[in-house]
Amino acid sequence: MSNTVYLILLTKSIRTFIFGLISILIPVYLINLKYPIFYVTLGIFLVVAGNVTFNLLLALYENSVGRKKNLIINSLLMIISGTILFLSYNFVLISIALFIGNVSVTGSETGPFQSVEVGIIPKLVKNPGRILGIYNLLGYSSSSLGAFSLPLLSHFITNNIIIIAKLAYVFYIIASMFLVIIYRNITNIEIDHSKMSTKLSGLLLYPDLRNLSVLFALDALGGSLITQSLLTLWFYLKYHAAVTSLGIVFGVSSIITAISLIIAPLIAERIGNLRTMVFTHIISNIFLILIPFMNSLYWAVIFLFLRQSFS
Repeated sequence: MSNTVYLILLTKSIRTFIFGLISILIPVYLINLKYPIFYVTLGIFLVVAGNVTFNLLLALYENSVGRKKNLIINSLLMIISGTILFLSYNFVLISIALFIGNVSVTGSETGPFQSVEVGIIPKLVKNPGRILGIYNLLGYSSSSLGAFSLPLLSHFITNNIIIIAKLAYVFYIIASMFLVIIYRNITNIEIDHSKMSTKLSGLLLYPDLRNLSVLFALDALGGSLITQSLLTLWFYLKYHAAVTSLGIVFGVSSIITAISLIIAPLIAERIGNLRTMVFTHIISNIFLILIPFMNSLYWAVIFLFLRQSFS
Protein backbone atom coordinates (compact mmCIF):
# COMPACT_ATOMS: atom_id res chain seq x y z
CA MET A 1 0.00 0.00 0.00
CA SER A 2 1.06 3.60 -0.54
CA ASN A 3 1.94 5.94 2.31
CA THR A 4 -1.26 7.86 1.57
CA VAL A 5 -3.40 4.85 2.48
CA TYR A 6 -1.53 4.38 5.77
CA LEU A 7 -2.02 8.07 6.58
CA ILE A 8 -5.74 7.81 5.82
CA LEU A 9 -6.03 4.81 8.16
CA LEU A 10 -4.18 6.84 10.80
CA THR A 11 -6.51 9.84 10.48
CA LYS A 12 -9.51 7.51 10.69
CA SER A 13 -8.18 6.06 13.94
CA ILE A 14 -7.45 9.48 15.46
CA ARG A 15 -10.88 10.90 14.61
CA THR A 16 -12.96 7.95 15.73
CA PHE A 17 -11.01 7.66 18.99
CA ILE A 18 -11.94 11.20 19.95
CA PHE A 19 -15.49 10.81 18.56
CA GLY A 20 -16.00 7.70 20.70
CA LEU A 21 -15.23 9.83 23.74
CA ILE A 22 -17.02 13.04 22.74
CA SER A 23 -20.26 11.37 21.59
CA ILE A 24 -20.85 10.03 25.12
CA LEU A 25 -19.89 13.26 26.85
CA ILE A 26 -21.92 15.78 24.83
CA PRO A 27 -25.40 15.00 26.26
CA VAL A 28 -24.10 14.33 29.78
CA TYR A 29 -22.06 17.55 29.71
CA LEU A 30 -25.06 19.65 28.65
CA ILE A 31 -27.24 18.03 31.32
CA ASN A 32 -24.61 18.87 33.96
CA LEU A 33 -24.57 22.48 32.72
CA LYS A 34 -28.25 22.47 33.77
CA TYR A 35 -29.63 22.92 30.28
CA PRO A 36 -33.14 21.48 29.74
CA ILE A 37 -33.65 18.30 27.69
CA PHE A 38 -34.84 20.31 24.70
CA TYR A 39 -31.50 22.12 24.55
CA VAL A 40 -29.60 18.85 24.93
CA THR A 41 -31.44 17.18 22.07
CA LEU A 42 -31.14 20.38 20.03
CA GLY A 43 -27.39 20.19 20.49
CA ILE A 44 -27.37 16.60 19.20
CA PHE A 45 -29.54 17.67 16.26
CA LEU A 46 -27.10 20.44 15.38
CA VAL A 47 -24.25 17.94 15.24
CA VAL A 48 -26.18 15.83 12.73
CA ALA A 49 -27.28 18.93 10.79
CA GLY A 50 -23.66 20.07 10.63
CA ASN A 51 -22.52 16.72 9.26
CA VAL A 52 -25.22 16.87 6.59
CA THR A 53 -24.40 20.48 5.68
CA PHE A 54 -20.66 19.88 5.32
CA ASN A 55 -21.27 16.74 3.28
CA LEU A 56 -23.45 18.79 0.93
CA LEU A 57 -20.80 21.52 0.73
CA LEU A 58 -18.26 18.83 -0.06
CA ALA A 59 -20.42 17.52 -2.90
CA LEU A 60 -20.88 21.02 -4.30
CA TYR A 61 -17.35 22.36 -3.98
CA GLU A 62 -15.03 19.34 -3.89
CA ASN A 63 -14.06 19.86 -7.52
CA SER A 64 -13.22 23.55 -7.14
CA VAL A 65 -11.67 23.47 -3.66
CA GLY A 66 -9.98 20.09 -3.88
CA ARG A 67 -10.01 17.13 -1.53
CA LYS A 68 -6.87 18.06 0.37
CA LYS A 69 -8.04 21.60 1.11
CA ASN A 70 -11.47 20.29 2.14
CA LEU A 71 -9.88 17.92 4.64
CA ILE A 72 -7.63 20.66 6.05
CA ILE A 73 -10.49 23.18 6.28
CA ASN A 74 -12.71 20.73 8.15
CA SER A 75 -9.83 19.88 10.50
CA LEU A 76 -9.36 23.59 11.23
CA LEU A 77 -13.09 23.88 11.94
CA MET A 78 -12.66 21.06 14.46
CA ILE A 79 -9.95 23.10 16.21
CA ILE A 80 -12.25 26.12 16.36
CA SER A 81 -15.11 23.96 17.62
CA GLY A 82 -13.00 22.37 20.35
CA THR A 83 -11.71 25.77 21.46
CA ILE A 84 -15.25 27.14 21.79
CA LEU A 85 -16.42 24.06 23.69
CA PHE A 86 -13.45 24.37 26.05
CA LEU A 87 -13.84 28.10 26.73
CA SER A 88 -17.58 28.75 26.67
CA TYR A 89 -20.66 27.73 28.66
CA ASN A 90 -23.00 29.79 26.50
CA PHE A 91 -25.46 27.59 24.63
CA VAL A 92 -25.45 29.74 21.47
CA LEU A 93 -21.66 29.41 21.18
CA ILE A 94 -21.81 25.72 22.09
CA SER A 95 -24.43 25.25 19.35
CA ILE A 96 -22.15 26.88 16.78
CA ALA A 97 -19.27 24.68 17.91
CA LEU A 98 -21.36 21.51 17.64
CA PHE A 99 -22.58 22.51 14.17
CA ILE A 100 -19.19 23.35 12.62
CA GLY A 101 -17.03 20.80 14.43
CA ASN A 102 -17.86 17.63 12.47
CA VAL A 103 -18.27 15.97 15.85
CA SER A 104 -19.98 12.60 15.89
CA VAL A 105 -23.01 11.53 17.89
CA THR A 106 -22.83 7.96 16.62
CA GLY A 107 -19.45 6.96 18.03
CA SER A 108 -18.13 6.40 14.50
CA GLU A 109 -18.60 9.19 11.95
CA THR A 110 -20.90 10.46 9.24
CA GLY A 111 -19.17 13.70 8.27
CA PRO A 112 -17.18 14.86 5.25
CA PHE A 113 -13.89 13.22 6.30
CA GLN A 114 -15.25 9.74 5.72
CA SER A 115 -16.93 10.81 2.48
CA VAL A 116 -13.62 12.00 1.08
CA GLU A 117 -11.48 9.13 2.36
CA VAL A 118 -13.81 6.38 1.18
CA GLY A 119 -13.64 7.96 -2.26
CA ILE A 120 -9.83 8.04 -2.19
CA ILE A 121 -9.01 4.48 -1.09
CA PRO A 122 -10.40 2.59 -4.14
CA LYS A 123 -8.16 4.65 -6.43
CA LEU A 124 -5.00 3.81 -4.48
CA VAL A 125 -5.22 0.03 -3.87
CA LYS A 126 -5.89 -3.12 -5.88
CA ASN A 127 -8.28 -4.64 -3.31
CA PRO A 128 -10.37 -1.68 -2.10
CA GLY A 129 -13.00 -3.89 -0.41
CA ARG A 130 -10.41 -5.38 1.92
CA ILE A 131 -8.84 -2.00 2.75
CA LEU A 132 -12.26 -0.40 3.32
CA GLY A 133 -13.01 -3.28 5.69
CA ILE A 134 -9.82 -2.46 7.62
CA TYR A 135 -10.77 1.24 7.49
CA ASN A 136 -14.15 0.56 9.13
CA LEU A 137 -12.69 -1.97 11.55
CA LEU A 138 -10.12 0.58 12.71
CA GLY A 139 -12.89 3.14 13.05
CA TYR A 140 -15.02 1.08 15.42
CA SER A 141 -12.00 -0.26 17.30
CA SER A 142 -10.66 3.26 17.89
CA SER A 143 -14.13 4.43 18.86
CA SER A 144 -14.26 1.69 21.50
CA LEU A 145 -10.88 2.83 22.87
CA GLY A 146 -12.22 6.38 23.05
CA ALA A 147 -15.24 5.19 25.01
CA PHE A 148 -13.04 3.06 27.30
CA SER A 149 -10.88 6.12 28.05
CA LEU A 150 -13.87 7.75 29.78
CA PRO A 151 -13.76 5.52 32.90
CA LEU A 152 -10.03 6.18 33.09
CA LEU A 153 -10.57 9.95 33.02
CA SER A 154 -13.35 9.61 35.60
CA HIS A 155 -11.03 7.68 37.89
CA PHE A 156 -8.37 10.40 37.89
CA ILE A 157 -10.73 13.41 37.98
CA THR A 158 -13.11 12.28 40.74
CA ASN A 159 -16.05 11.88 38.37
CA ASN A 160 -16.54 15.63 37.77
CA ILE A 161 -18.35 15.59 34.42
CA ILE A 162 -17.63 19.20 33.48
CA ILE A 163 -13.89 18.91 34.13
CA ILE A 164 -13.77 15.56 32.31
CA ALA A 165 -15.54 17.12 29.33
CA LYS A 166 -13.17 20.11 29.27
CA LEU A 167 -10.18 17.75 29.25
CA ALA A 168 -11.81 15.76 26.44
CA TYR A 169 -12.19 18.98 24.45
CA VAL A 170 -8.46 19.60 24.87
CA PHE A 171 -7.82 16.12 23.43
CA TYR A 172 -10.25 17.02 20.64
CA ILE A 173 -8.23 20.14 19.79
CA ILE A 174 -4.92 18.24 19.85
CA ALA A 175 -6.35 15.46 17.66
CA SER A 176 -7.59 18.07 15.18
CA MET A 177 -4.13 19.63 15.04
CA PHE A 178 -2.65 16.24 14.20
CA LEU A 179 -5.22 15.89 11.42
CA VAL A 180 -4.14 19.21 9.90
CA ILE A 181 -0.48 18.14 9.98
CA ILE A 182 -1.21 14.71 8.44
CA TYR A 183 -3.49 16.05 5.72
CA ARG A 184 -0.88 18.64 4.74
CA ASN A 185 1.50 15.76 4.03
CA ILE A 186 -0.96 13.58 2.10
CA THR A 187 -0.50 13.33 -1.67
CA ASN A 188 -2.22 11.62 -4.64
CA ILE A 189 -5.76 12.31 -3.49
CA GLU A 190 -7.04 14.92 -5.92
CA ILE A 191 -9.79 14.20 -8.45
CA ASP A 192 -9.13 13.48 -12.11
CA HIS A 193 -11.44 16.15 -13.49
CA SER A 194 -11.24 14.76 -17.02
CA LYS A 195 -13.22 11.70 -15.90
CA MET A 196 -15.71 13.35 -13.55
CA SER A 197 -18.31 14.60 -16.05
CA THR A 198 -18.83 11.18 -17.60
CA LYS A 199 -19.08 9.43 -14.27
CA LEU A 200 -21.46 11.92 -12.68
CA SER A 201 -23.74 12.09 -15.70
CA GLY A 202 -23.99 8.31 -15.77
CA LEU A 203 -24.90 7.81 -12.13
CA LEU A 204 -28.63 8.36 -12.56
CA LEU A 205 -28.77 5.75 -15.32
CA TYR A 206 -28.43 2.90 -12.82
CA PRO A 207 -31.77 1.94 -11.18
CA ASP A 208 -29.99 -0.17 -8.55
CA LEU A 209 -27.93 2.84 -7.50
CA ARG A 210 -31.04 5.00 -7.18
CA ASN A 211 -32.89 2.32 -5.22
CA LEU A 212 -29.98 1.71 -2.87
CA SER A 213 -29.62 5.45 -2.29
CA VAL A 214 -33.30 5.67 -1.28
CA LEU A 215 -32.92 2.58 0.92
CA PHE A 216 -29.83 3.96 2.66
CA ALA A 217 -31.51 7.36 3.12
CA LEU A 218 -34.50 5.71 4.78
CA ASP A 219 -32.21 3.61 6.95
CA ALA A 220 -30.20 6.70 7.95
CA LEU A 221 -33.42 8.55 8.83
CA GLY A 222 -34.36 5.83 11.29
CA GLY A 223 -30.81 5.44 12.55
CA SER A 224 -30.52 9.15 13.31
CA LEU A 225 -33.29 8.74 15.91
CA ILE A 226 -31.14 6.25 17.87
CA THR A 227 -27.65 7.68 17.87
CA GLN A 228 -25.06 6.84 20.52
CA SER A 229 -25.49 10.26 22.11
CA LEU A 230 -29.26 9.80 22.40
CA LEU A 231 -28.80 6.33 23.86
CA THR A 232 -26.33 7.86 26.33
CA LEU A 233 -28.94 10.44 27.29
CA TRP A 234 -31.57 7.71 27.68
CA PHE A 235 -29.41 5.49 29.89
CA TYR A 236 -28.22 8.49 31.92
CA LEU A 237 -31.73 9.79 32.65
CA LYS A 238 -33.78 6.58 32.85
CA TYR A 239 -31.32 4.29 34.63
CA HIS A 240 -29.06 6.95 36.23
CA ALA A 241 -26.06 5.22 34.71
CA ALA A 242 -22.66 6.54 35.75
CA VAL A 243 -20.38 8.01 33.12
CA THR A 244 -17.83 5.27 33.80
CA SER A 245 -20.49 2.66 33.08
CA LEU A 246 -21.53 4.42 29.89
CA GLY A 247 -17.94 4.45 28.67
CA ILE A 248 -17.64 0.70 29.21
CA VAL A 249 -21.05 -0.01 27.65
CA PHE A 250 -20.36 1.89 24.44
CA GLY A 251 -16.77 0.69 24.30
CA VAL A 252 -17.99 -2.91 24.29
CA SER A 253 -20.73 -1.93 21.84
CA SER A 254 -18.15 -0.64 19.35
CA ILE A 255 -16.10 -3.83 19.72
CA ILE A 256 -19.18 -5.93 18.96
CA THR A 257 -19.88 -3.78 15.90
CA ALA A 258 -16.28 -4.21 14.74
CA ILE A 259 -16.58 -8.00 15.08
CA SER A 260 -19.83 -7.93 13.09
CA LEU A 261 -17.95 -6.18 10.27
CA ILE A 262 -15.68 -9.22 10.04
CA ILE A 263 -18.55 -11.72 10.14
CA ALA A 264 -20.88 -9.88 7.72
CA PRO A 265 -18.90 -10.70 4.53
CA LEU A 266 -18.87 -14.39 5.49
CA ILE A 267 -22.66 -14.35 5.77
CA ALA A 268 -22.96 -12.39 2.51
CA GLU A 269 -20.91 -15.02 0.68
CA ARG A 270 -23.56 -17.60 1.58
CA ILE A 271 -26.85 -15.71 1.26
CA GLY A 272 -25.92 -12.62 -0.77
CA ASN A 273 -25.36 -8.95 0.06
CA LEU A 274 -28.99 -7.83 -0.11
CA ARG A 275 -30.34 -10.66 2.06
CA THR A 276 -27.56 -10.06 4.56
CA MET A 277 -28.47 -6.36 4.83
CA VAL A 278 -32.22 -6.95 5.07
CA PHE A 279 -32.32 -9.95 7.42
CA THR A 280 -29.77 -8.60 9.87
CA HIS A 281 -31.50 -5.22 9.95
CA ILE A 282 -34.83 -6.84 10.79
CA ILE A 283 -33.33 -8.78 13.69
CA SER A 284 -31.33 -5.75 14.83
CA ASN A 285 -34.39 -3.51 14.89
CA ILE A 286 -36.41 -6.03 16.89
CA PHE A 287 -33.75 -5.94 19.59
CA LEU A 288 -33.68 -2.14 19.39
CA ILE A 289 -37.46 -1.88 19.84
CA LEU A 290 -37.25 -3.97 23.01
CA ILE A 291 -34.63 -1.75 24.73
CA PRO A 292 -37.09 0.89 26.08
CA PHE A 293 -39.22 -1.84 27.68
CA MET A 294 -36.39 -3.09 29.89
CA ASN A 295 -36.75 -2.27 33.58
CA SER A 296 -33.03 -2.32 34.35
CA LEU A 297 -29.82 -1.04 32.83
CA TYR A 298 -28.48 -4.59 32.73
CA TRP A 299 -31.18 -5.89 30.38
CA ALA A 300 -31.23 -2.71 28.31
CA VAL A 301 -27.49 -3.11 27.72
CA ILE A 302 -27.90 -6.80 26.84
CA PHE A 303 -30.40 -5.91 24.12
CA LEU A 304 -28.16 -3.06 22.95
CA PHE A 305 -25.31 -5.53 22.51
CA LEU A 306 -27.61 -7.92 20.65
CA ARG A 307 -28.71 -5.05 18.44
CA GLN A 308 -25.12 -4.06 17.65
CA SER A 309 -24.17 -7.64 16.81
CA PHE A 310 -26.65 -7.56 13.92
CA SER A 311 -26.75 -3.89 12.93
